[in-house]
Amino acid sequence: MILCSCNALSSNTVKQILDNHNGPVPSVQEIMNKHGCSVECATCAHNIKIEIRKHYESLHRTLP
Repeated sequence: MILCSCNALSSNTVKQILDNHNGPVPSVQEIMNKHGCSVECATCAHNIKIEIRKHYESLHRTLP
């Protein structure tokens, strides 16, 4: 599913970025940076945050 139409960022890409991420929970901007882009209109931010939350919950890690 496309999460960001401005930057063609899909949920699969976000999952891959999160799978390869080490360290603290990344921000939306960090996800975008790893994709080689930046937040444009920010309508995607909410959906990217949902993907981040789902990823960490699947690892049984709670988010602040």
